Amino acid sequence: MSNVILRDTYNVLVNKIKELKKEVRENSKQIGEAADFGDLKENGEYKAAKEIQAMLFSKLKRLQPYLTAIIIEKKEISTEVVSFGTTVKLKDLVTQKVVSYTFVGPVEYELEIYPSIVTFTSPLGKALVGKKKGESVDIELPKPSSKFLILDIEAAS
Repeated sequence: MSNVILRDTYNVLVNKIKELKKEVRENSKQIGEAADFGDLKENGEYKAAKEIQAMLFSKLKRLQPYLTAIIIEKKEISTEVVSFGTTVKLKDLVTQKVVSYTFVGPVEYELEIYPSIVTFTSPLGKALVGKKKGESVDIELPKPSSKFLILDIEAAS
């Protein structure tokens, strides 16, 4: 699947990238101030600021490619089957526990937008994608396999 992103996620992504760029500017000032303290080999403040800089650049590098992803509007999300952008309510037929998962991509996971995220590339995601309400699905999980009944499918919100 090519890079797709929900409209709400895109809006959060744009704001997060703006925040990160602001943090990079602030961090650059901190690096300059720390460098003024002298010997960089034994300058803890400088080393800490450089580590923060590396972390900020790494996060920007991971997030920026999603700015060119295909944006999916909520009205475009089909709730006929489990797919990208849906929230699915499942009943574990072994434990009788009811759980809900939102099926999204890696950027939604990275930004921690939704509770109980499952990426469509995960084993659980792959097992459920394309299934309909009322279907039961056997899923091999790290712990013993389980059987789930799909109770409901709705657009993620």
